[in-house]
Amino acid sequence: MKIVRITGGLGNQMFQYAFYLSLKERFTDVKLDITPYILSKFHYGYELSKVFGIKADLAINEEIDYLINNSDSKLSTIFIERQFNFDKEVFEIKGDVLYYGYWQTEKYFKSIDGIIKKEFVFKRPLDNKNIEIVDQINEVNSVSLHIRRGDYVSIKNVARICTLEYYQKAVKLIKEKINKPVFYICSDEIEWVKENIRLEENTVFVDWNKGEDSYKDMQLMSLCKHNILANSSFSWWAAWLNNNKNKMVIAPSRWFNDETENIRDLIPDGWFKIEV
Repeated sequence: MKIVRITGGLGNQMFQYAFYLSLKERFTDVKLDITPYILSKFHYGYELSKVFGIKADLAINEEIDYLINNSDSKLSTIFIERQFNFDKEVFEIKGDVLYYGYWQTEKYFKSIDGIIKKEFVFKRPLDNKNIEIVDQINEVNSVSLHIRRGDYVSIKNVARICTLEYYQKAVKLIKEKINKPVFYICSDEIEWVKENIRLEENTVFVDWNKGEDSYKDMQLMSLCKHNILANSSFSWWAAWLNNNKNKMVIAPSRWFNDETENIRDLIPDGWFKIEV
């Protein structure tokens, strides 16, 4: 049996679920461990079923406990992700394995990207306000711009908050290559962004998808023709789900304050990286 622990917010859950699906292509008995969301509600809880209607095979407590309790006797393995880069060894471990990690590179699931995109289809119908914005997004050279603050503000020693200079460089690059872009700005602290970020561009602040509806920001960003990312798995997935064949995606070159954290496999080929 292989069990993948799910943890974190929606973007992290999507990476972990994509990794789970990749394991299922290779092994017969693969399940998810969602017990972290039963013990405490992190972010908005386990969101994959609500947002995408996903029905995964879930491990029960006895199965999880068996893998944990037998790891010392070598009957099972607890594999903790060692780095942010692709690690082919994760697919070579024999026997029962409990996987802890984020698996934040498409190299883990590139071979089944068609399956992933079919799984990550937003199921709930949009409300009138969001439908109105989607109509606008379709009519213009729309560019999503994501600003992540939230818990990043309180963990500055780990997560790096993208600077105004980064966004200015990204906007400049977009304007050099895209005719009359319109920027749709999404953030987990949109009011702070309104007061502190001045891009002097044609912008729309998406300020109504809050709380448990915040996933709709990802949906809107995925429908934009182009994307400017924060150092966030949330906007990473919005860009990855963007089906525009000519999309321009811009990402920060660093995601963490610790420069030893190498993210070379995190940014897919074809995406632009801006030094920060």
